[in-house]
Amino acid sequence: TQAFYQAILEPNNDWSPPVIDRHAVAVYMGWSVSDRELKLLESPKVYNRVASAYLRASRETGLNHHILQAMTWTQWRIDKGYAQSSSRQLAVE
Repeated sequence: TQAFYQAILEPNNDWSPPVIDRHAVAVYMGWSVSDRELKLLESPKVYNRVASAYLRASRETGLNHHILQAMTWTQWRIDKGYAQSSSRQLAVE
């Protein structure tokens, strides 16, 4: 998507929307989502609710929303056993 492309190209930008995909929804919901649940993203109301939650968390933490999403995605993968935790810390500017 355009949002994903912009997040890769310029991860510190504040003007492009959050990337709302299966992983973002899983973090938002707190569980792995089914294809049926993912299909709910076709509703602009549901999509905007998830995007707004990421933007609100970004404001509350003072982190750029793309950086926050990268951090939550990384932690989700660790929690699910898809990746191993590293002793390295992410540098947040």
